[in-house]
Amino acid sequence: MLLKDICSFKNGKGIKVTDNGLVPVYGSTGIIGSTDTPLISSPSCLIARVGANCGYVQFVKTPCWVTDNTIICSTKNSIDIKYIYYLLQSIDINNMRIGSSQPLITSSILNDIEVIEHTYAEQCYIVNTISSVLISLLLFLLIVYFLQINLIILEIIF
Repeated sequence: MLLKDICSFKNGKGIKVTDNGLVPVYGSTGIIGSTDTPLISSPSCLIARVGANCGYVQFVKTPCWVTDNTIICSTKNSIDIKYIYYLLQSIDINNMRIGSSQPLITSSILNDIEVIEHTYAEQCYIVNTISSVLISLLLFLLIVYFLQINLIILEIIF
């Protein structure tokens, strides 16, 4: 199965970015400002389209604007968008780029990526498993961080 069978891709659009709008504006690697009107309203994956970071994947849940150096990925039928996010994260999209002086990822490149077909139940299982592991890892890192702080405090006191 190809990625185009479960996803749709379109480029973002140019916009004049401000700092006082209510809607975040996403560039290829994160929020670059704000505006008043969203371009997309449903959860989506964003893929950096041009430059050294092409292939970088972001997940957005809230309405936002997406600039023209970013590809918007939405799902078809019964496909979990968070599953697509993790799937895209697992693919080395940056190595599929074309061009050398200005690397580029296109919708055509993304459309032709082969993927394994999973039922919706399997997708949910995959998402829940990955999310649980990430939460456990985050909790572990927080515990280590607080233990380090306690050690520093003890060293200062004693």
